[in-house]
Amino acid sequence: DLTVFIFDLAVPRNVEPSAVDLPGVKLFNIDDLASIAEDNQRKRQHAADDAERIVQEELRRFMGWWGSLDAEPMIRALRLRAESVREQELDRAGNNMPGLSDDDRRVLEALTRSIVNRLLHDPTVFLKNRATKSELDAARLLFGLWGDDAAPTPGR
Repeated sequence: DLTVFIFDLAVPRNVEPSAVDLPGVKLFNIDDLASIAEDNQRKRQHAADDAERIVQEELRRFMGWWGSLDAEPMIRALRLRAESVREQELDRAGNNMPGLSDDDRRVLEALTRSIVNRLLHDPTVFLKNRATKSELDAARLLFGLWGDDAAPTPGR
């Protein structure tokens, strides 16, 4: 089966419109090509719109990740501080309970770890995902996480 494609681009047309009725003949004129071009333009625009949405979503995700980098050292310092306090208090309680078995100590260890993790979960998620620079500075002050020579940075 051989198909002949005829493109009549002349104005006025040079090919008889009834040629389309012949077997194996496909006839296209300038109006057909304009319609095809418009359809393709619409499809390309839809694809461009989809690509723009994807780029914007990935940019939003990247900027969220980028912003969370400021929070990571503070979150780490907060968790280290909480762990230090937890261990000190667990040791103090253990010293006041000399008959504590190893099993009981492990239960208390798990209990205190769980309490610390549950208390820090929501603040950690907020600081990592949504906190602004000024909220990070406020959290540093609130939790006393400034180093010996560190101070809030103006304009942060």
